[in-house]
Amino acid sequence: MRVSGYEAGAEAYLTKPVKKEVLMQMLVNFLQRQDTLFRKVREQIFNEEPLPPESNILSEVDQAFLTELIRFIERNLSNQELDARMIGKALAVSRTILYSKVKSLTGQTVHEFIKSVRLRKSVQLLLEGNLSINQVAFEVGFNSHSYFDKCFIKEYGVGPKEFISRKKRL
Repeated sequence: MRVSGYEAGAEAYLTKPVKKEVLMQMLVNFLQRQDTLFRKVREQIFNEEPLPPESNILSEVDQAFLTELIRFIERNLSNQELDARMIGKALAVSRTILYSKVKSLTGQTVHEFIKSVRLRKSVQLLLEGNLSINQVAFEVGFNSHSYFDKCFIKEYGVGPKEFISRKKRL
């Protein structure tokens, strides 16, 4: 019985009576594993590296979903109206399922995930050096230079101008 449960993806089994310390440690371990999963998935996505199949981090279905989601966002990057409703319609999922799926896979909301994809693309464009910072901001779907700066600083710790100069020094 337990073996088939673990094969189906069960995290753990508890026997009654449950000791408070055991339950608390299991919860802490689960949250740490979930945080590690979010970090690994985001690193792989934003470094544009495929997740190694042997890592078992994501199922094939989840990997395919994320790949399709990222492709759709990238195709519509400059569209400032891009939102969960538009993505859900394109991927044929309800907004509720989209939100829960993105949150469970990345730890981010759909809006945060879109912003992360936009910022990743902005880094690529900035490093190419063909566009000004303002042009890059609008190219990746930000309608305000100041909001782009604010989001960029939050994500990378420095403004776009300083980010470029640091990367060029390396």
